[in-house]
Amino acid sequence: MLEPDHVGALALTGEISLKRGLFDVAAVALARLSALEAAPAKNRVTAGVAAVDIFENKLDRFDKALEVLLGLHKAKLSSLPVRERLARAAARTGSWAEATSILEELMFERPEAEGRIEAARLAMAIHRDRLSNPNGARGAIVKLLEESPTDGEALDMLLVTDHPQHVRDQLLARAHAALLTKLQTRPTELPP
Repeated sequence: MLEPDHVGALALTGEISLKRGLFDVAAVALARLSALEAAPAKNRVTAGVAAVDIFENKLDRFDKALEVLLGLHKAKLSSLPVRERLARAAARTGSWAEATSILEELMFERPEAEGRIEAARLAMAIHRDRLSNPNGARGAIVKLLEESPTDGEALDMLLVTDHPQHVRDQLLARAHAALLTKLQTRPTELPP
């Protein structure tokens, strides 16, 4: 009470409250700790993730979980797993602009092509279906077609969005070549 932003006191309050089942008190204390600029980065991330766990799993306060994750991200303290959680939390709360922003980061950061494709496809679909802004999906369309040149949904979107002509021509040429290669190597299989 004398020093409401004391790092140790907030961490201890969060831990004691959690053990006593006072989840709302624990989540608020840990969320506050995650937002303290004076706290060490590792402590902020640990407290933030713990607060998010409590908000999501014990209190059904997905809006508060998103708030904590956005705070960590804006403070440049988010790792790949934290950004993954941020994308899920944003989508769960219907915060589509935040969801697409994070998915557009993940479409470059995920280590496997399948994960990058999934992030680009989700970002593209959200821009089109939730934000009613197909042109906002231009970056996701390009990334998706770079990773999967024959993706039919991305090719359809490419044709109805504003891309520079040279980008459109390059992506369509790659799709054409990839489709011909698939047809030559596996003539009885239809491309997805």
